[in-house]
Amino acid sequence: MERTSFFLILFCVFWLNSKAALRKDLTWHEGTVIFTNQTAAFGELHLDMELGLLLVRQSGSIKTFPAFKVKHIQLFDEKYGKPRFFISLPYRTPRSNQSANLFEVVLRGDLIVLRKEQTSLATKVEAFMGNRNNFMDPYDEGYYVYYLYDGEKITKLRLLNKKRMASLMKKYGQEVKGYIKEKHIILKDTYSRIKVIAYYNALSQCKRDGDR
Repeated sequence: MERTSFFLILFCVFWLNSKAALRKDLTWHEGTVIFTNQTAAFGELHLDMELGLLLVRQSGSIKTFPAFKVKHIQLFDEKYGKPRFFISLPYRTPRSNQSANLFEVVLRGDLIVLRKEQTSLATKVEAFMGNRNNFMDPYDEGYYVYYLYDGEKITKLRLLNKKRMASLMKKYGQEVKGYIKEKHIILKDTYSRIKVIAYYNALSQCKRDGDR
């Protein structure tokens, strides 16, 4: 199985390098990547979130790196008009078959919110055909899949019910319950969940700062 995965990664690297050389419509962003061996590279970056691969273009040459060789990536997205930050974490998907995968960091703190673009072509087409500009919606569930990372486990955000979230935030459970009640929050969508997680992270940071 490990040998099959190795050859699959090699094939993906070869295929993506060929794809990049032939196509001119790949999206490239200026950015910096830090690798797991603590080396760094700066140049034009293209992320294939579906396969968990990173392309780095420097002086006309292109190199491809699987996610397990990447620690984190920072780039500037002209379409969003802001910097974006990505990390590599142990996580397998059916398409990549790698031991690690790339995620965008949406929210930092004790509980980290991550996201990946939807890989279904039909989902992407439907998102672009919608009345809203879904690509620009920071919490659009039609275009992105959101996850929660607690430092050990990655869980899809939509699967987190009230009981599960209470378990993750039990350190400040009463304060979080009070916040949810005061703001009349119903944990039914991505935005409401992220709002509560952001409150918990801010509360946790304030408590730490107060203890210093």
